[in-house]
Amino acid sequence: MASVIAPILYTEAPLNVEPTSAVSRFHISTESPSIFASRKRLRLDDGPAIDQDSFAQKHVATESSIFFRSKEKAPRSILWRVLEDSKVLELQCVDLIQDHRSTQESLLTFRLSFVNAIRPNGVAFADSHSHDALEVFVLTTSNELFTFSLRRDLLVRSTAPSSSDFDATTAFKTYALSSFSFRHPYKLVALNDLELLVSLHDGSLLRLERRAGENGSTWRETFFHEGGWGKSLRGLIPWKGQNTVRYGAIDLTSGTAAEVEASPDGEHVFTVSFDHTLKSWNAKTGKVGFQIDLMGEERLEGRGHQQYLIGPGQGTLLRVLDVLQKPDGDAYYCVVWSPKSQQFKFWAVRDADSQEYGTRDVQSDVRFTPPLNEFMGTNVWQLADFDIKPGTGWRDTQLWLSARSGSVLRTFTLTFDLLASADDLEYAWKHQWAEASSGSLSPSHLASLLDHRLLNDTTSDDDLAISASDEWLSFLLFPGRFTSDLLETCLIMYQKGIPSTTRSQQKDGSKPFQERLREAIANKAKGNLTQGADMASHASQSAKEWREFYGAVKYLHTCRADPISLALDRETGLCWSIRAEQIAPIRTCSEIEVYQHNEDLFVEQDEEWIINSLPLADFLPDDLSLSAARLFAAARSFRFGLSTYLSRSFSDLASTFALRDAEADFTQRSRKGGHTPLYHLYEQCDFAGEVGDDEFARLTESVQELGGLGELENSIFETLLDKLSEPARGQEREQALSRYGDKATIRGAQDTLIRGKETLLDILALVVFMSQDLESDEMSRGFWPMELYSNIVIKIREYDVLLWMASHVRTEQSKARRSSGGESLRSSQAPPPQPTMTILESIFIGDWQSMVFPSEPLSSLLTYWSRAWTFGPNLAVNYDGVTAHVMSNFIKHEDYHLAYQFTRFLPRNSWATYLKGRLFLGTGDYEYAVASLRRAAEDLSTPSHKKTKPIEAADTANLISATQRELFNAGSPRFYMHCCSLFEAAKLHSHAADFASLALSGLDSDNDDALDSSIMEIDKRKRSMQDSPAAMRVDLAMEEIRLLKVSELKEDILSRLFTNSLQTNHYEAAFSALVKFTNPAIKRSSLTQLLSSLLNSSPSTLLSLPFPASLDSEVDATLLSLARKTLSSTSTTTTPQNIHLLYSYRISRDNYRGAAEGLYEYLQWLESQDSETYDTAHRMNDHSNADVFADEDGEESRLETDLMDTYLLLINTLSCCGDEAWILAEPTTDTGKGKRRVVTLEDVRREYQGELDRRSEIAQGRFPLVGLNGDAGAMEVDVF
Repeated sequence: MASVIAPILYTEAPLNVEPTSAVSRFHISTESPSIFASRKRLRLDDGPAIDQDSFAQKHVATESSIFFRSKEKAPRSILWRVLEDSKVLELQCVDLIQDHRSTQESLLTFRLSFVNAIRPNGVAFADSHSHDALEVFVLTTSNELFTFSLRRDLLVRSTAPSSSDFDATTAFKTYALSSFSFRHPYKLVALNDLELLVSLHDGSLLRLERRAGENGSTWRETFFHEGGWGKSLRGLIPWKGQNTVRYGAIDLTSGTAAEVEASPDGEHVFTVSFDHTLKSWNAKTGKVGFQIDLMGEERLEGRGHQQYLIGPGQGTLLRVLDVLQKPDGDAYYCVVWSPKSQQFKFWAVRDADSQEYGTRDVQSDVRFTPPLNEFMGTNVWQLADFDIKPGTGWRDTQLWLSARSGSVLRTFTLTFDLLASADDLEYAWKHQWAEASSGSLSPSHLASLLDHRLLNDTTSDDDLAISASDEWLSFLLFPGRFTSDLLETCLIMYQKGIPSTTRSQQKDGSKPFQERLREAIANKAKGNLTQGADMASHASQSAKEWREFYGAVKYLHTCRADPISLALDRETGLCWSIRAEQIAPIRTCSEIEVYQHNEDLFVEQDEEWIINSLPLADFLPDDLSLSAARLFAAARSFRFGLSTYLSRSFSDLASTFALRDAEADFTQRSRKGGHTPLYHLYEQCDFAGEVGDDEFARLTESVQELGGLGELENSIFETLLDKLSEPARGQEREQALSRYGDKATIRGAQDTLIRGKETLLDILALVVFMSQDLESDEMSRGFWPMELYSNIVIKIREYDVLLWMASHVRTEQSKARRSSGGESLRSSQAPPPQPTMTILESIFIGDWQSMVFPSEPLSSLLTYWSRAWTFGPNLAVNYDGVTAHVMSNFIKHEDYHLAYQFTRFLPRNSWATYLKGRLFLGTGDYEYAVASLRRAAEDLSTPSHKKTKPIEAADTANLISATQRELFNAGSPRFYMHCCSLFEAAKLHSHAADFASLALSGLDSDNDDALDSSIMEIDKRKRSMQDSPAAMRVDLAMEEIRLLKVSELKEDILSRLFTNSLQTNHYEAAFSALVKFTNPAIKRSSLTQLLSSLLNSSPSTLLSLPFPASLDSEVDATLLSLARKTLSSTSTTTTPQNIHLLYSYRISRDNYRGAAEGLYEYLQWLESQDSETYDTAHRMNDHSNADVFADEDGEESRLETDLMDTYLLLINTLSCCGDEAWILAEPTTDTGKGKRRVVTLEDVRREYQGELDRRSEIAQGRFPLVGLNGDAGAMEVDVF
């Protein structure tokens, strides 16, 4: 048992550092226009990196930290990173929250590029005092000092301005430092926006000053040095025997300032030099006020004494702090770290200009030594970084530090009171440390999430081999885990081993990444197999290829996760871990996370140690917390001791059972007898075969502190289950999440859900085993397994739904991020591209602002709001409503692939069935859509007399429009009309007609005649109730309104039925609707539509339709109008079918004279046609039917044939008229003059005989010659 333990009470929330979008990168190049034009240097952010080196240059920072601006500034937290061989400085806002009234948010990623590399320690920041701007100072290897001034209107933009809107060269100025030709800079520090300090290699300091209003193109240089010019000049020349520290290509003297910080009042500067000395410098005079050893030790002079020198790779050495309510006489404090003594020292500064009275050793009797030897398990370690947030009067002061041993870096924190007694301080510094977990994106944690069989090349699990690709893709594409750039780079690297012909086919960027990755894996696996290999060999080779790809991913991800620094925001108390391509706010663990991270501690330590151990005891709020923690440890140990196969199958079955049993009433089932779900889980997972004597012994031993298995009651299980939720508490705050606040919230939600689901499975596995393996007399009377089962499966179902939403993404379409309006450079700013986010964030992130928050530090608030927001939908209580809301949202935004996957979570009710119908309609499964909508109709059409219809409560996503909602809960006809509208919008007229027919059937349950008679009866009663009481007249009026609405609905149904039937050529159905129309205008226009459609597609159907006598005149007039339109068309050169149909219709109605009139008009039209044009048109029209007419060899033309046939048909038709064998003929269309004339049967026969005679004369060669152009005065000569 270790004597010193640092429990894990904090955890990092690692977030990938990525631009908001491609258009949110703003490049500011410091190259001159001429150089830039000649070089046209390609930027590394154009496309993914192609190998490890280019990926590291583009994404992996060599230096990085966060600059925290003053609290009234916005944005406050500026992440800076040095990239691309130190030639690019990247800036990005990483605020978590901002004022909710702000309409602006910084979404830009600034990339400041340089011709020459940025010097190490050559970046500094300050807030401008003259205007709202961030001042950035960069020192390059060319000894140039760049001053960037980024004003607020530029910082809060969402997209990069165009060159016409903003000239990037106005954002910076350059100053050449000639002094560096003989001095070498080591570190740049900004005292404020007008004063800079540069630590030089010879132990001196260079102060750079500018006046307010100067832009940074000129600086005044002043050297600070100890001992006057002589000593300063001596530093320029390397003396023999002088102690130096090698740093790169230069030798740093022992007096070189390794750390530089300004005093809170700005009047002094404090340095820690490599010779282990703390110095104070007067900022105005440059004189040294005092200098002391870091630990206050006396310097041993002499030739034989070896001077101790701090290495240049050492981390933070100095922090200068101001403290509220400090002891009298103390101005401020210097906290130093001594690598030599491996301890901290707290110096109170009283007079920075006095060597004798300048400092006071605070708590001189206490050795402030962190027990890192015990924590790290070795004495070979280095303090990488530290920072302190002092409390009021030094109470509740929090120290953060990170220590590195080899490649391992761990972060610890301690809360203490510097002015407490020496004994209390010694104890606190020995026993009250806490550790921060490296978070869920650390390489070690990611490896634990993978099924170990995927990483094992000897596995023979057939089921796993089949699903390996899906398992790998789910792991690799989990939102926020790996960046898309990393995965694309790994795919490029992996494809280098694939034949070039195949590789070229896979560079299609239009394909989704997962599809391209699958193809690459499959092609390479196939290429590495021998011909005729079996399926097992193929699966084994595919598994090997997946492991190879993951190897590349793991390597690059490890590079990204390399720690660089700590950054403490003293305003909020939030500490950040800065990594090569990640940042991680360090949040407080929730109570269940404390259980999860300290499982071994709760098993190994006794109760007295735990309850007396601070700060661990502070995270266990009540007496049952320790019992719950021990139960958790026992359950976790028990399930993890089972085989991987059992754990996998148990997890799958638990989720399936949860969806099935979450709403079940097991009280009734137990009365009926039969096996319980616990029995089925026990049998199907073979617990009896898995849990042997050794496993059972370990389980019983792990619960000894709880009294053994026989003493476990429901109360302790329920206490543990309660830790898996987060009730809302506190007050509303006027804050809103920023972009990185969204990311941190989602990261917290994902971590909570993944770990929580595992905990639920641990508990359920223990309950299953105890309920089935122990005898009833071996269990406590307070242990009711089925009651626990019900509670557990409800939570498993909740976690499964939330985890699914947290692990699936979509491109947001409906709502963009918070507006960045009001920018002065907005004129040509394009709207930001739609972001990709998790479903949980997309649908529910808007609920964050309405939450309540307790009064806690930001590190605790981050944990609280992540959990409270995650469980905000309250699925345990409102499961049906929430899942239906999510499904509705998917359908509304046409995310059908997500909706299809989500259907398994839908409840079994009519609204969910309706949503499935909408899904099937969207995916093209029309028969399923019809079936689902018809099943949903029974409940959704049931009339409701409530003020608020049930649909209003069900449709929380506003999937249904306000007008369409009126059709719900208003009877089946109206609901079917809604369904009809859906299919009409999808251009599915056949199904739309079916639903219109259903609507009509529902409405026709009340007889049409009864409806008409009811309306007539009301009219009679109105006339007879002039003097009736008002109430009776009102009732009658309401009844009349109801009947009129029904009549209007019926007319609408008939119109829909007619239109959709006509669209699908279902003429009988369309005709049936037509004859039921009561509106004359609608009936007339519909009749025209019907006849026009029939003439074009199915003329014969017209004659079979039983038109009522009341419509005869309308049909005849319509057909006549259509026929005349055809005859009057100048483009008509073929036989008009409309004439034939008019003739047939009139004959079918025994209207021979009408039929003859139509034929006569057709005869007149034929006589006006040109023979050659007519014949050519018919030849082309009938070519497909092989209808060959006469050609130039003398046979009759088609026009002559049609003309003679029409004469005969007209004569026969008139003959059927008996004594009334005459017609009234309209004047010919070519003259357009004259009146109608009577044409008798004899007239027609005479014309027919004349036409026969004319043809006979022509056949015998006798025909008239007419003068040119048919002049009336020309001579006519008969030729015989």
